Amino acid sequence: MFYVYSFLLILIFFILYKSIYSCRKSVPIKIKVLSLCALGVLAIRYIVLLVLFLINSIKYLYLLKSVYFLNFLVIPIIALIALYILGRSDKIKFNLVYLITGAMSIVYIIAMVISISSVVLTQFGYTIRIVHPMFFIYGYILLSIGLVAISAALLKKKHINKFGAYLTFFASIIGACELTLAVFGIRIFPQNIIGDVMWMLAFAFAIEQFEK
Repeated sequence: MFYVYSFLLILIFFILYKSIYSCRKSVPIKIKVLSLCALGVLAIRYIVLLVLFLINSIKYLYLLKSVYFLNFLVIPIIALIALYILGRSDKIKFNLVYLITGAMSIVYIIAMVISISSVVLTQFGYTIRIVHPMFFIYGYILLSIGLVAISAALLKKKHINKFGAYLTFFASIIGACELTLAVFGIRIFPQNIIGDVMWMLAFAFAIEQFEK
């Protein structure tokens, strides 16, 4: 599993690079700004994960908590962007995604301020854990269920990229399952990295639709 985890980290950096490159080329400005911000934040988060994977000292690691859990904020944002692009709805404005992003950012900041964390050494390097994570996990599971519902609704639309719709549906299912297993103490990796990879692939596919 050590090598699988290493491969997934490399894959994530490749997807991030490809997505940032695609965003800069042909994406409408409103989507481009939020997408590049989200991808930049996610890149910082995974650089921190790489540091935790390679570092030998626990010193100052507690200071990385607010960055370490940024996937809980950013993955739903890029998921919403992917769903918006693939959904192609004239009734829903992209400003709604900005409003949801603002609300989620406020909730995330509050959660980081009030939560208590601990640093644990695993076979995948150091990892940071919330001492009482259930409110965090349950909230994210609710978000994941919402993404499952939206993805399922996309599958029913006629004029839509079916591959993209199925990709978002499976990404939402995998993300929800990964979190549900975590509730029962079952984790393949210390982080929800599989769900993250799936949503990043779905996002990268959605962004590439502007180049066609």
